[in-house]
Amino acid sequence: IIFDHIVITDKISMNEKVVTKGELNAQGMGIPPGLILGSITKINKLESKPFQNALISTPLNLGKISTVFVVIET
Repeated sequence: IIFDHIVITDKISMNEKVVTKGELNAQGMGIPPGLILGSITKINKLESKPFQNALISTPLNLGKISTVFVVIET
């Protein structure tokens, strides 16, 4: 996973865990906070550019996911 458009002044570190911020609506539906996406394994940063990016290694093999279940409240 490439985490892009990170403001150059934001401090990120190798092996730092990346989690979801979370965004839930009034009914409590959406992306829950604190879901682990992975950890930072590479940082691309040039002081002459306004943004940096990072490579995130995830414990999931996204290439092998064949089925995703979405549960919604009705």
